[in-house]
Amino acid sequence: LRARAPSSASVADAVPARNPAARRNARAARGGGRIGLVTTRVSTATRDDRSWLSHERYPAVLLGLLVLLQVALAIDPHHRADWLLENSLLFGAVAVLIATRRKLPLSRVSYTLIFLFLSMHTVGAHYTYSLVP
Repeated sequence: LRARAPSSASVADAVPARNPAARRNARAARGGGRIGLVTTRVSTATRDDRSWLSHERYPAVLLGLLVLLQVALAIDPHHRADWLLENSLLFGAVAVLIATRRKLPLSRVSYTLIFLFLSMHTVGAHYTYSLVP
């Protein structure tokens, strides 16, 4: 039996099927795979990663907007004690989201919906829900 030459790749790119070391080295040369006990990975920056509103920055921007809204609506709420009690849920939820952002990253849609809910909650807490205009 005769081995066929690869059609689109050069002969130098051909990897012998029975030589594991040559396969590992070829995978490493292509930009991924394992070399010994170390896993290699080539980072490819996408256009989304380089934008000013990347997936990592998006929750921080929403958090900043929520803090601004919270500060604005903390000025002279209808009942200060009720405001603090109703916003304890908001403070706890934001703390949980910040603590789990690396282990449990959410999508932009999820962060946006959570932001909208917390914004409406903040407005309701300012006026005590029964008095919201």
